[in-house]
Amino acid sequence: WGRRDYGDQWREVMAPTLLVEAGAGVTPPGQMRTMAETARRATYLHVPGAGHLVHDDAPGKYQEAVEAFLTSFTRCA
Repeated sequence: WGRRDYGDQWREVMAPTLLVEAGAGVTPPGQMRTMAETARRATYLHVPGAGHLVHDDAPGKYQEAVEAFLTSFTRCA
């Protein structure tokens, strides 16, 4: 996954996206931050100390991020 270049496909994503990067995840460090910087509509969260399963390692931070992300759409409706 980390060796493939999905940059062209990523730049075509039009939907709002929540990117949650674990401090000890499986993606190369900083990859999701770069994705957020090049996205049209991305929200980015870095969770230091969390592993691949952020929702298990940091459930409060994960829940807060997901709820804030989803709630942002109800304000637009």
